[in-house]
Amino acid sequence: GKSTLGKVLEELSMNSDLSLNVISLDDFYYPAKELDKAMYGNPWNVPRGLPGAHSLSDMQSTLDRFVNTGELIAPIFDKSLRNGYGDREGILESQPKVLVIEGWFLGCTPVTDNKTVCDLVNDDIQLNLSNNEREYRLIIQDNLCNYLPIWKMISKLWHIRAEEFQFTSIWKQQQENNMLIDKGSSLSGSELESFVRMISSAIPQKSLQEINADITININLNRR
Repeated sequence: GKSTLGKVLEELSMNSDLSLNVISLDDFYYPAKELDKAMYGNPWNVPRGLPGAHSLSDMQSTLDRFVNTGELIAPIFDKSLRNGYGDREGILESQPKVLVIEGWFLGCTPVTDNKTVCDLVNDDIQLNLSNNEREYRLIIQDNLCNYLPIWKMISKLWHIRAEEFQFTSIWKQQQENNMLIDKGSSLSGSELESFVRMISSAIPQKSLQEINADITININLNRR
């Protein structure tokens, strides 16, 4: 629902004097070759989605430019390209008064104690993680540290929080299915199953459910 909410906000802003643009953390995925290299060897074999898949230098320069000049120049990432693996396509240029950024782990901070990460391994549902998943979970925590300067630039953080964490996996399946209908290409079959598994296990669910947000909006399975 993040992208849908973003579209609604942009449409509403067109009827007011408050110009607004919404960009996604996903827009800053590396271009295809760099993205494939960054994602190589992850235990879920996902092509994108993980902390470490984004060009934080591009994101930092984009935000710095907007803050200092009011000019927004941001990449656009199309997830339907390369049979659902995605690639950058185009540039967004604008001068909004308000910039909104959305992302599935936006604002999530690393767990500093490795033992705590292991203690949170099963969370609310029995994941039965493999040794490779456990080890990569620690790599992800290190990667999250690199996102902290970006998080500090956010003036207000809204958390759209699923009442049950497993709802997020269901929504991911719905998103990919809708993209297949709309654009003719998406993750499917075993690739989609692996992506859903990654969402459930890559980051401790407690970290994602307890983000220190200014506003938290709890929603049910039907996004109400």
